[in-house]
Amino acid sequence: RLWRDLATLRQHANLRSLAAWGTPGNNVGTALAHARLSLAGADPLRQDALLAREYANDVIYSAGVRAALRKAVPEAELNTPAGQARLLEIARESFPLRVGLTYTLADAALPWGRSFEWDFRLEGR
Repeated sequence: RLWRDLATLRQHANLRSLAAWGTPGNNVGTALAHARLSLAGADPLRQDALLAREYANDVIYSAGVRAALRKAVPEAELNTPAGQARLLEIARESFPLRVGLTYTLADAALPWGRSFEWDFRLEGR
């Protein structure tokens, strides 16, 4: 709901990080990455791309896609071509994502054959 409200108010682009959304170790890494981008005077599009990636991981996947995937595919079958294809199919339903640019999901996989984490690639336009 917060993200929807920020998007409605057109304020989501003012965020520099989603560092409070994950585990402490991830938060430090995320905060440092954003600090580096901010202090270096990075291109705002690169900052948006990083924020889009974090949102796709922390909100789209962790809060939605993972649960849907677990309902659709038994854990033992996630490392199969059919399981990986189903991941991509389910995840694409949550895109496009607009954070500055509009991001589509180009590819997604479960690198360890389990639903805890995913590997994915976004394309911005």
